[in-house]
Amino acid sequence: MPSNSQKSEDSFEIIPSAADFAAKKRKANLPCYLLKPHTRNKDFFPRREIMQSIEKVLLPSTSAQGDRPSENLKTFVLHGLGGTGKTEAALEFVFAHQLQYDAVFILHADQSSRLSDEFCQIAVKLGLERPEDKNDPDIIRDIVQSWLANPVKSFTRADSMSSVSEDPRRETTLAKWLIVFDNADDPTVLSDFWPSEGYGSVLVTSRDPMAKSQFFFGEAGSEFGPLSIPDAAEFLKRLTREEDRQNSEEASQAIARRLDGLPLAIAQIAAIIRRRNLLLSEFLELHPDETDLYEIQCLRIGSQRGYEHSIASVWALGDLDDRAIALLNVISFLDPECIQEDILTGNFQGIEIVDYPKTKKEYHQVLPHLLQSSIVHRNASKGELRVHRLVQDVARARMQSSPGLSDTVFDAAVQLVSSSFPFITRGSVGRAHKIDRWTLCAKLLPHITHLKQVYAVISIANDSFRPRIKFADLLNEAGWYLYERTNPVEATPLLDMAQAICEASHEDVTEQLALIHGSRTWVSSLMNQPEKCFYHSKIRLELEEQLFSSRGKATANLAAAYNDLGVSFSMNKLYTKAVPLLNRSKEVRASLEGFRKDHMYNPMYHLALAAWHQGNNDEAISLLLEALRDRMDALGPDDRQSVRTGTLFYALGNVRASQGNPEESFVWHQKALIHFRATGGETHYYTAHACYRVAEHYFSLQDYHATRNLLDQVLKAYQDRPYYRQELVMTYFLYARLLRQTGKDPKEMMERAAAAFSELFPESRRSAADLTEDDCKGIDAYEF
Repeated sequence: MPSNSQKSEDSFEIIPSAADFAAKKRKANLPCYLLKPHTRNKDFFPRREIMQSIEKVLLPSTSAQGDRPSENLKTFVLHGLGGTGKTEAALEFVFAHQLQYDAVFILHADQSSRLSDEFCQIAVKLGLERPEDKNDPDIIRDIVQSWLANPVKSFTRADSMSSVSEDPRRETTLAKWLIVFDNADDPTVLSDFWPSEGYGSVLVTSRDPMAKSQFFFGEAGSEFGPLSIPDAAEFLKRLTREEDRQNSEEASQAIARRLDGLPLAIAQIAAIIRRRNLLLSEFLELHPDETDLYEIQCLRIGSQRGYEHSIASVWALGDLDDRAIALLNVISFLDPECIQEDILTGNFQGIEIVDYPKTKKEYHQVLPHLLQSSIVHRNASKGELRVHRLVQDVARARMQSSPGLSDTVFDAAVQLVSSSFPFITRGSVGRAHKIDRWTLCAKLLPHITHLKQVYAVISIANDSFRPRIKFADLLNEAGWYLYERTNPVEATPLLDMAQAICEASHEDVTEQLALIHGSRTWVSSLMNQPEKCFYHSKIRLELEEQLFSSRGKATANLAAAYNDLGVSFSMNKLYTKAVPLLNRSKEVRASLEGFRKDHMYNPMYHLALAAWHQGNNDEAISLLLEALRDRMDALGPDDRQSVRTGTLFYALGNVRASQGNPEESFVWHQKALIHFRATGGETHYYTAHACYRVAEHYFSLQDYHATRNLLDQVLKAYQDRPYYRQELVMTYFLYARLLRQTGKDPKEMMERAAAAFSELFPESRRSAADLTEDDCKGIDAYEF
């Protein structure tokens, strides 16, 4: 036991750090600005009327009470065609008025996964969370939104996250904040991130004109169209340093007219003109009409109503050689906001694009062509690229004129991302759940999500675009990673697409489908769906046995398939059917090359649970202790490789409680909580389970302060998610008992418990007055 542990009067061994979720009063890190990688554009062409409208709506105002804002949430929407300069206008507003706000955050609103990551950055930068905390992104999002709703300049972490209906003390002065949601082309992406209340300002940029409506973000805003031809000509002259040159007006207006006044196109053409050291009139003579470059009029980008538009910015591609075009084509399939260069240069093998760079040296010879034309932007210190989504649209549209090119480039992008992704669903036993891969997975997830979006569009528009099995593998891996992070909602659409791709393929996809059904088994388990869990695990085992029959060789995936079906039988309370399958999993594992005893973790753990559920507590203890010894022998006593050692601690606590040994149960549950916090993070599914069990112990010890801290943490983790209803019933009920015991009104918690119970068992509905402890004890929650 840890040396700093202590004995209570009831002889319980208490490990103080296990329940230490106490909130300390701190000051928010203000001023706080999350602006990178953006910088102020010295060449921004002002739209004075629109900028004044933004200022009128969004600049903070104060009341007579001092610094406390006098108005609620203020919003302004800039909508219009891509390439018109919406983002640049938003950035100009930010940099011009940054000092009038205590906090400013520029966020990329094209993907929910990116927004989740950026909300985590906000939480750390503000001081709401520590960088080392591995909290669920959904929890971080709620923590940030709670601060936005009550942006106090000093706070406790529990202030705005308390689960009981107590209003946090509001400070006399509140921080003034501004959020820019950039590129919210699908406004529904913001539904989970929108600060529905608060005293701040929100600026949205979007291609969708419906963003400026009561249905989404309100009617305050402005359409951001192309520049007028005189303004566009003036902008072009400024960029090419020809403001004072005589006879440049006619040429600048001619070029501006052919570029349709699009600022992005103008900036790119100006870069070409400067690089060629040409005058505007000379450029016009060299390109007397549009058709000498890529038949521009055939390229039409922009799906919004009224925005179908010729994209003359393809002129910027006219100076690129084949190698630069090949590189740009691959870039057009990756997440535009942050393309890590080590993805593009990490593995050149298997890239079938003829002109794509073959070495890092060649890559660095080609990249300047894209940089000089302002087609991509580079952060050299971070090794990252950015590209405008309109440029990506144009590049992908150009590929359609070359049969098979989109297929080849898409495959190359998938290959490059796959080469960087730490795959784990194939190979030896024991690779899943390792937390040291999570950072890299999170970095690559936006690229996989972007590929998924592009694939959906291309596969509909192009009948010859064949299914991509390699892509299905990558989607499955990303889905499994999201399962490990207890995010089944985002995992499901990735797995849906992976399965659909395989089922549409004419290739032999038995192995791929087996792995996908394996992932879906555990996603279903996490969502408390025992029937679906059984369905997917049964299909997985059938497919793995087909592979075994054809290959004649057992694999780790076959062992996992037996284990998964056994777990599914246990979820459906068919323990006698589960045990033979779990034992068969043990047999297969023992036959594999490189076998170690700790590779028996999964079947041993689930055999122990099956024994426990059947009342064989001694057998369960024996199996759990054996599995624990094997892991400690292989990984050491301080294993932090994954959550798995913690699950053994947790199960030992449960079984010891069933044996009437609360002292030892308490010790094991505390050890589990410490382990889960160090591996899964403070709001992981397993951590929440351990918090509940430790809270039960503290409640029995009448330590109500610790009990409440732990139950608050449980509710932060579960967030009223419907697939955690079983756990929520028990948590609300225990919380109600806690409130009653401390002389507070338990009505709200009892109503929540009764509502969750009635949703779980509609045929046995309960009111707050009817729900009993026996009702809760009949729920199979907190048992893993």
